[in-house]
Amino acid sequence: MEIKLYVSFLRRWMWLIGIAAIIAGLVGLLRESQQTPIYAAATTILVNQSIPSRTGPDFQTLQTRERLAKTYAELLLKRPVLEAAIASLKIDLDPDVLASRINVTLIPDTELMVMTVRDPNPQRAADLANAISLGFSKVEGQLLDDPYAVSRQTLYVVEAALPNSNPISPNIPRSVLLAAVIGALLATGGAFLYDYLNDRVKSRADIERLTGLTTLATIGKIAGSEPADMLVVPGKTSIPIAESYRMIRGHLEGLVNGQPIRTLVVTSSVPLEGKSTTAANLAVAIAQTGKRVILVDADVRRPALHRFFRRTNTGGLTMALLHHGEETAAQHLVSTDIDNLQLLPAGPILANSVAQLGSTHMAELIEELKGISDLVIFDTSSLLSVVDAQLVISRSDATILVARANFTQESTLQSAITQLLDAGTTIIGIVLNDTAQTKNYAEYYNGTGMEETIELIDFSKVVNDRQTGNRPGRTSEKQ
Repeated sequence: MEIKLYVSFLRRWMWLIGIAAIIAGLVGLLRESQQTPIYAAATTILVNQSIPSRTGPDFQTLQTRERLAKTYAELLLKRPVLEAAIASLKIDLDPDVLASRINVTLIPDTELMVMTVRDPNPQRAADLANAISLGFSKVEGQLLDDPYAVSRQTLYVVEAALPNSNPISPNIPRSVLLAAVIGALLATGGAFLYDYLNDRVKSRADIERLTGLTTLATIGKIAGSEPADMLVVPGKTSIPIAESYRMIRGHLEGLVNGQPIRTLVVTSSVPLEGKSTTAANLAVAIAQTGKRVILVDADVRRPALHRFFRRTNTGGLTMALLHHGEETAAQHLVSTDIDNLQLLPAGPILANSVAQLGSTHMAELIEELKGISDLVIFDTSSLLSVVDAQLVISRSDATILVARANFTQESTLQSAITQLLDAGTTIIGIVLNDTAQTKNYAEYYNGTGMEETIELIDFSKVVNDRQTGNRPGRTSEKQ
């Protein structure tokens, strides 16, 4: 399970990790391309350890070759040596700057050391390396307080430094790769932090972990510029989203308290989670089975269902409640282009519309609608925004809660479920909208593009073939 979570994480954030790596790599490339090339030249030096002794207390403890070699390695970096080298080359260079460009490395188990000098000019790097080793012999007596140092040589140049035309820096491939790796790691860390702090519902697993309820279906993104474009079920039998709504329909075939579901509420915790889209497509999916469905827009504050079916909102629920007793509910129903599906729009927004939802008139209207249909579906306001939904839910058999991936917060989803349970309704399950599209095999079973070619024997041709001595012929047909 942990591996699946990590794979899911990488699939969701791979775009960010890739972009971060590319940007960091480009920044590294730009930065390195603007750097001045640095060249290195190295000279190999032998430390003459045949000298019997040194005068002065500083050398009384230098008993081993290793200590002596380390001492000379440090002396090569001292100001008098570097000033002598600079003076011999007649160049303008600060001794401290030169010291920062020198690296002396002792070769283990030998009396050799390698001095490397870095400089923007390859020839000057070589000249400096050679001049430093020669300059040491000129000032050795001063450094060691040894008047005999001038008469003998302590450091021998085994291999003189030569100019190297290949710069040691910038190393563009390495720098670009390192920058890209750092960028990818930073993006990965940022994504992990975002996921950790983000309490929004992202998948079916999140819903089941938080609520323990059944996820009826996961609906992918529906493209459309207006509500009518979001009605995907009519006539679109093979697309995965339409099949998802039909899967929700299958969950409604059961019984609630031993009775079939006659009234169903579709709601959400907060606005913009897709409850109206779910109610409209589910109503169409059920009507396609031959059941008589009435779709009621009970969101009297922000009605939307009439737009899905390209109808007006001049009449509907509010007018039916206002004229209750004078007109029947059937008189306010609006036909749709879908067989067996009628729409009761929300109607004009009235001053007492919300109060009417909790009245006895509403209860009587629901009973009347049940008498002329097999199922009444209500689209209500969101649960945590206003009290309207509670008034309708209390009079219905069951409820479907709609959530939206990467939008609905875990806390709001749990609060909505608590309200539904307090209302005593049966929660059929949760529909998760706006999820990443997954592979669907509906097209296979609908026969889209699935034409099977089989071989049929043409018996008349068999007779002719036998008479002529040829092999039996076969023809191909598409079934």
